Amino acid sequence: MIKKNEFPILEFDDNPTALINPENVARNYPKLDCDKLIITFFGETIKN
Repeated sequence: MIKKNEFPILEFDDNPTALINPENVARNYPKLDCDKLIITFFGETIKN
């Protein structure tokens, strides 16, 4: 749950599960065999 603050930069989400989690993305690509994963938000990069 997000803890609201008068100053938005000080707000904090205490949920340990990220909304965008590399582990969840990697499950869709079983051929990946790596220890690290970088997620990009650029569609052109994903298509290549």
